[in-house]
Amino acid sequence: MEKTDQINPKYLDVSPISKGKRMLVYLADLFLNFIIAVVLFAALVYPIARVIASSDETDKARSLNEQERIDVLYNNDLLDFDENAEYKYDLNESLRYSANLYLLGFLNDTFSPDYFKTFYVDYLGNDYQYLKDAIRERDDYDFFNYEQEKLILNDEYKNKFMPLLDENDQLSSTAQADYDHFINSFFAHIYSDLMNELLTSKVITEVSPLYRYRLLDAENKKMTEEENMVAVYATYVSYFLASIIYFLVVPLISSNGKTIAMMAMRTERIGDNNFQVLSRKERIINFLYQLIFALPLIMFIPVMYIPITTIFSLPYLLYLSLISLGFVLISFVFVFINRLHRSLVDYLSKTILISKDLLEQIYVTKGYIK
Repeated sequence: MEKTDQINPKYLDVSPISKGKRMLVYLADLFLNFIIAVVLFAALVYPIARVIASSDETDKARSLNEQERIDVLYNNDLLDFDENAEYKYDLNESLRYSANLYLLGFLNDTFSPDYFKTFYVDYLGNDYQYLKDAIRERDDYDFFNYEQEKLILNDEYKNKFMPLLDENDQLSSTAQADYDHFINSFFAHIYSDLMNELLTSKVITEVSPLYRYRLLDAENKKMTEEENMVAVYATYVSYFLASIIYFLVVPLISSNGKTIAMMAMRTERIGDNNFQVLSRKERIINFLYQLIFALPLIMFIPVMYIPITTIFSLPYLLYLSLISLGFVLISFVFVFINRLHRSLVDYLSKTILISKDLLEQIYVTKGYIK
């Protein structure tokens, strides 16, 4: 609890703001600075950065690259597409369509198309037992009988899925659930293993028709990394500009050197040795400390343009946020163990935070105001 006990007209018992309020001031400053940075990133910095880096051309090149990679799969019997579909290069739709064809091949006993046999046996040169073992590892529903020479769909599921061969029939609710698992999980996982092997197998060399996929994938990763770095640099610039506005310009304009959060929460920053508000030079020095301790949210600044999963894969932002978060946690420990409730920033800048009412009483005691 904040208190000021006037012992006599010339002496005051100066108490800092409470621990909880000190932490709230920090969190409010952190959040408001983050909001400004997000706005600057989305409305100004990132669009300009994309123009400078010719990102629109890179996006077109990446799109063409993706289409050519999918064509490699089509042309080598590792994927099919629905000729009646609106878009040939929707990979998710093509995977669902191919999974359905794969299942139908076991229902009508044509066993075609068999993308996994084509890849593991025909292209990689493995025997059929290797293929069965690879599929068995993913078969948590026991879709197949692995005791026969060839993979055979178990009778239970063959009966369940038989309505797929009749356009006038439909699956039962139980069969539909099993079908969805077959398409979206079982087949998808095996195909994911296939794609990983496609990119890593030493059997696939320059003479293989599948090697082209590897080259295109490497080009795609390079373009993606370049685009990610554009976002990273734009994030740095946005954060720096936001911090200048929030932690430097606003305190310099403010009569007592306050941030917006300090204004809203009626707190003042004063020197711990003279009980005076900071000079302009001291405010600039304090800005440098604030610049470091407001970093924990920097990795989320591009969130309006970049998927959250991609953000966590950007080490230049992730590590910076995590390291700075460590400093903030240490700072919170300082707040709890320091008798003046000072954070690490307050300690380094030799300041304390007090209430606005207390500062006015200090001015009265010193005779600055009456």
